Formats: sequence, C-alpha cells, structure tokens
Amino acid sequence: LGAALAVGAVGADHVEVAARALTRVPRRLVQGHREQIDELLTRHAAAFNPRDCQRLARHLSAVLAPEASDRLDPAAAGRRFAACAVDS
Repeated sequence: LGAALAVGAVGADHVEVAARALTRVPRRLVQGHREQIDELLTRHAAAFNPRDCQRLARHLSAVLAPEASDRLDPAAAGRRFAACAVDS
C-alpha cells in the first residue's frame, strides 16, 4: 500500500483505513499473511473510494477475527449463535 501511495495510485485516507483495519485483526493472523493482506488492501484501495474501503476492511476484520468485531456489534455474537443453533 505504501508503494501505491508513493506513486499517487491511492490517497492517505486509504492508508488510514487500512491501518485501522489492521489494528482489529490479531497480530498472529497479520504476521502469517502480511503480504496477502497488503495486496488485498492495495487492490481495493486502487479500485474503491475510502468509504467503501472502510466497509471492505470491516468485513475483512470480521472474517479474520469475528470475536473482535463483536465489540463493534454486540448483537453479532447472538446472531452467530442463533445461526448455529438452528440445526436440530
């Protein structure tokens, strides 16, 4: 993402969105997939405006660390539990 910023392909707002997103993902996951995450965030930053990138970043963090996203949406844990409890 830094290289894309340097050549003007993305803006500082995109970098801020990506940095915030990475704080929501556990370090153990980021360390093991740093290149893939950077590539994904860079591709999205080049294709979408910062607001849409923020939505995509929230989705990424919810997929990689659903327990962390529960703090942002307390009802999420209940919905996940209900979805799992439907089978009988």
